[in-house]
Amino acid sequence: MARKITLWLLVICTCLSASVAVACSGGKKPTPSQTPSVAPSVSVSTTPTVKPTAKPTIDTTKMTYRVYVYTQGGAPLAGVGVEVRRGDNTVALENTDDEGLATFSLYYDEYTVILSGAPAGYDTTQTYPLDSEELICRLSSAVISGSAPSDLSYEVGDVMYDFTVTTSDKLSYTLSEELKTHDAVMINFWYTTCYWCLEEFPFMVQAFNSTIEGTEELYSDRVSLICVTYEDNATISAFKQKYLQEFDLTSFDMAKDLTLISQFGINAFPTSIIIDRYGVIVKKEESALLSVKDFTNLLDRYIGDDYTPSEDEEEEDQGPVYPEEEMPSSGDMNAALSPTYNFTYAAEAGDAFSWPFLLKEENGSKYAYASNSYVTGSYAIMYVTAEMQKDQIFTFDYYCESEHDADILFLLADRQIIQEISGTFNGWQTMYLYTALEAGTYEFVFVYMKDESTDLGEDTVKLRNIRLENVTDIEEPFYVKRAAVWNFNADEGKYTGNAQVALNPETGFYHVVREDGSFGPLLMADFMQGTNWSEISVFYYSYYFNAFAPDYYGGMDMNPRIEHYSQLCNNTPFSLVPVNEELYTLLHHIVRMDLSGSFVVVDEYDETSNEWLELCYYFDAYNTVEMPNPTIGLDNENAYTLKLDNPETEIKETNVATFDSILIPRGKRFKFVPEVSGVYRATGLSEYETLCWLFLPDGTMPAESDFTERLPYDNGERKNFSLVMYLEAGETYYLAVGFYDIYQMGDLPFYVEYVGEEYEVFRFASPGYFTYDENDPDMTILSGGIDLALDEDGYYREKKADGTLGSYLYADVTNPTSIFDYSLIYLATTNAFNFGLDEENNPVLDEHGNPIEDDKTAAFRAYAMLNQIKKGDTLPDGRIAGDEVVGCVLVDETLANILYQLTSKYTFPGVENSWAKLCCYYQYYGPTPAAE
Repeated sequence: MARKITLWLLVICTCLSASVAVACSGGKKPTPSQTPSVAPSVSVSTTPTVKPTAKPTIDTTKMTYRVYVYTQGGAPLAGVGVEVRRGDNTVALENTDDEGLATFSLYYDEYTVILSGAPAGYDTTQTYPLDSEELICRLSSAVISGSAPSDLSYEVGDVMYDFTVTTSDKLSYTLSEELKTHDAVMINFWYTTCYWCLEEFPFMVQAFNSTIEGTEELYSDRVSLICVTYEDNATISAFKQKYLQEFDLTSFDMAKDLTLISQFGINAFPTSIIIDRYGVIVKKEESALLSVKDFTNLLDRYIGDDYTPSEDEEEEDQGPVYPEEEMPSSGDMNAALSPTYNFTYAAEAGDAFSWPFLLKEENGSKYAYASNSYVTGSYAIMYVTAEMQKDQIFTFDYYCESEHDADILFLLADRQIIQEISGTFNGWQTMYLYTALEAGTYEFVFVYMKDESTDLGEDTVKLRNIRLENVTDIEEPFYVKRAAVWNFNADEGKYTGNAQVALNPETGFYHVVREDGSFGPLLMADFMQGTNWSEISVFYYSYYFNAFAPDYYGGMDMNPRIEHYSQLCNNTPFSLVPVNEELYTLLHHIVRMDLSGSFVVVDEYDETSNEWLELCYYFDAYNTVEMPNPTIGLDNENAYTLKLDNPETEIKETNVATFDSILIPRGKRFKFVPEVSGVYRATGLSEYETLCWLFLPDGTMPAESDFTERLPYDNGERKNFSLVMYLEAGETYYLAVGFYDIYQMGDLPFYVEYVGEEYEVFRFASPGYFTYDENDPDMTILSGGIDLALDEDGYYREKKADGTLGSYLYADVTNPTSIFDYSLIYLATTNAFNFGLDEENNPVLDEHGNPIEDDKTAAFRAYAMLNQIKKGDTLPDGRIAGDEVVGCVLVDETLANILYQLTSKYTFPGVENSWAKLCCYYQYYGPTPAAE
């Protein structure tokens, strides 16, 4: 029983229970793939049967007739009325079951079948001859024209009503039109701050931009993709602008559509819907697909001329893949892996789906390997039982070549997951897994679990030299994970042994107390996996059952803090978070819950009990220092201390943030309190693209790096953030820094310097994006940017909120801009400023069909060349030009008109002040607005 509980816990922890359940379901049903296939244009297919060569002489002989009703894509249709007629008379009427089958017991004769009551979109006008014992009717379908019912709720198997959405780029996307040129349509439901959506996007983009095997076509040529969110197009456009390069979103349509979200009942993100060439909803994938292969495997089912079977039936037809071999005997395994010990080896008893570990010999050395290589959704299990003395450590060597964080070797001791191994290692490695606290019998479990996605390399793990060593004989450093409780007493329903713990006032966290009374390892809690308290994680109870909400817990809502600590767990190497005073109290509250289904608080809870320790673990350190706090830098409460530049010196203190895993939310956090009020600049120093965010203690974010500053070293190649911010002395701030690429690992150095009581930043005047007016969807506008006014001296300036005029406006003619990848001076060597030509250099015609002559090239070149600002020039407001403004020109009405024609030609025509996206201005930072 213990073994089964352990395995069930493991399945829960790795979210593979669904795969196991599918594999364990038995029995088959007749499916279209078991019958002859038919071309899409043919509606009837009959399967040859043993048919009497002559009509029976006795009319009382009856036959069993089976009528199957399928979609053209091969899915069964339930609830369709099947009427059997002999001549004009109805002799039988049945509805199809979930397998699309209607069965009749009739006298042998010639009959006609008429169908009715099919879901909307299916054609039931055809009649079918029933001249054999089995008839297959495939109903043609097409996207339904017209408006969908207001209360429509789609399910898999329904035919889609046609829909049209307007994308964030103001393009029209219509389902029926997409199916004219594609084999299928995929609707991906997402939102811009969805963690798993952002995790999924790169794989989806790579898949759609990859080549279909055996062809020169891309998946995007055969499957149309529309990404749908509940957010407005302005938010979508900002997302696309931010992630355009990282995700390569240029060819993907994105749109807001609350109707589709409602019709599909979307309550989990991301969710992907597949609509086949016949307009039928054939797949609803309510989870993130986290490999290119996941996407291509899914799309492969619906493309090509041989498309017929439905995805679910195809999978069910294949059935589970059973192991073909059994694990060698315990004696053989022990002789090969532990010849000097008397260990007991065993496979998972009574589980036909558990793959064994098998033996192999290479170069005179024997090892065991997981035999489920390349078998998706499978697991291999091996138990090892050993007699251990106190301070002996269970040790083995391993070789791993698998998909990182996907195909994983789980190592269990004391019925708990102690370590996880995945990825590719350079040769054989040694694992010091578990140290015995006292003499006794210990059981260890090796479980290699494979997911449904990519297989890498050998796709297996190998084990050898499984042994016991004395701790005192090992010189290299290592950690051993331990549960804070042990010795479960089934009669009393509790653990009789537990670690002694206490709050360390110096660290602010609970530690394990050593025998000599000193503080030892950090005590840490697990919110993301099963624990000794419950086989289901605390996060699962909180997120899915809302078990710790006020309705259940006497008016106190603990879910937000549980969510916070769960997020921290998710960002730490071992999914654990150190126990501080708040968490100590929270754990005591959690274990008061009766989680048998009623979610009620146990009134008789003993505050002095150690039940809360069932959620806790710690790491014993050997030949090394105690494991440090793994949550340092992950949130405000655990932020690093920022080394801030001293305004009275020229020394720039460098800070370093180290990244060794993906973090959500982004960035490592640093806490600081300025001693002097004024303007500060944070600057990154990495060879990779970087970002930073400024936070206040309440979690609000008053500033973030946006690369809108025109710096002398920019030239379109700038990678590091440079964030300017006004800060008050004595106030607490948090700066988070991170790489632009969420997958980038390594060190990110940066510094924060004081730049003065006041400061002006030369930045883009309109860094926002084109969007539409919420009150007038047909009107395109600019999001963000400054207001403009033409001054009496003929130049444009910033118009402030109080109506006064600020900085002059400067057109950047020598650097790439937020619109063009080339400078305006370079564009002037092309036909860009010839407004008598369109984007494709075709003549622009007036209302009479005559070409328009409107070439502003010479005028722009003359203006730009003669009026470029040089360092040291005196500007109209009296300032002396620095490096930041070199290569720009002041904007008067003539230049503004030329630039307006340019942006109207290459972006959206008629957008007020669109030309400001090519310009910069000086933005003031200081305690009060700049004095005029």
